[in-house]
Amino acid sequence: MLDADRAYPRIDVSMNEIGGALQQSWDETTKQRAHVGTKSLYEEWSKYLLGIESQENGNYIAALRKAREAGEPDPP
Repeated sequence: MLDADRAYPRIDVSMNEIGGALQQSWDETTKQRAHVGTKSLYEEWSKYLLGIESQENGNYIAALRKAREAGEPDPP
């Protein structure tokens, strides 16, 4: 069993990379690389989680606004 806290140090995503992580369409990302180092995959995974969370929050807020404007109950 791999202890991720010891095997991979905390990833600090720099401010100039956050915008790209938030704007990237992660659903359409394809894996066309033959070899990527483990550290690069770990950094990309961290950005993926940041981007997906932001996109899901944005989609929820949009659905919430639409439901409230229509007088419907809030989405779960």
